Amino acid sequence: MSIKSKNIYISATKDGHYALNVLFENGKKIHEIINYPKEKSDNISDYIDFNDLAKKYRLKITYTDNVNTLTNRFSKERPNIIIVNGWSQLLERKLLKTAQNGCVGTHPSLLPKNRGRAPIAWHFINKEKYGGITLFFLEPTCDSGPIIDQIRFKIKETDNASSYYEKITKLGAKLLLKHFDSIVDGSARKRAIPQNPQKETYLLKRRPQDSYINFSTKTTEEVHDLVRAVSDIYPLANFTYKGKQYFVLSSKIPKNIPHFSGIPGQIARVSQDFMWVLTVQEIIQFTKVLDNNRNKVNLMETFKIGEVLNE
Repeated sequence: MSIKSKNIYISATKDGHYALNVLFENGKKIHEIINYPKEKSDNISDYIDFNDLAKKYRLKITYTDNVNTLTNRFSKERPNIIIVNGWSQLLERKLLKTAQNGCVGTHPSLLPKNRGRAPIAWHFINKEKYGGITLFFLEPTCDSGPIIDQIRFKIKETDNASSYYEKITKLGAKLLLKHFDSIVDGSARKRAIPQNPQKETYLLKRRPQDSYINFSTKTTEEVHDLVRAVSDIYPLANFTYKGKQYFVLSSKIPKNIPHFSGIPGQIARVSQDFMWVLTVQEIIQFTKVLDNNRNKVNLMETFKIGEVLNE
């Protein structure tokens, strides 16, 4: 193997780890892994160390929190391809140009719609009917390169961020495996379709504080969509009660329930299985609440009817 034939894989996330393992299991060649250092990974909710794959397949692994610092080395080595699958930082133009047959990436939306940050969460907040995964060539601008392929799926009422993530994890690996050989030999670039700029939309980053539930401004449906949007793999939807923070892992919109007069955030009913809380409009049902240590709380022992959350 000449150094010019190197295929480089850049990732720091669980879906990227899954896809790389699928490539290895199907005999595809990756020669170096670029991974984020664990000590700097606090802001990556689905971070995973790739050292296990590096050891198993006897590969070089390089840790960095700024992949663009590798530009000079890559300029000398001239890798064949660079695959980016789970890395939020944009690659600079100089780095992109180092790969002989291009740099490709995946994005968990149907590009050119929903370019940018936190697309999984925004799909639920924006009430999208369909989600998907796109395999495309990277450009210096955000998620804008020619599309190699994409897979669409319907977002079900029972879906949340976790189930969406599970879908794109498997589908992303499927796309990479399907097109890996054509990416490596350069033929994928000839077939890639430019994105339509008239259909592009953008998503801005979400902050941990955006997961705070404001019962005084959000409707029942908005609270439910927020819970779904950040379920499990993101900073969970949260509220405070008696000075402590609690996290909502799952919720429902209850039907055929009596009317309760009260103020937003007030607890209307508590049982072993659920808690009803008034919103600015109607009632939200919380079915699984966690404490600050991410342990499931006993609803009846913790919360009292009539008391108000976030006071």
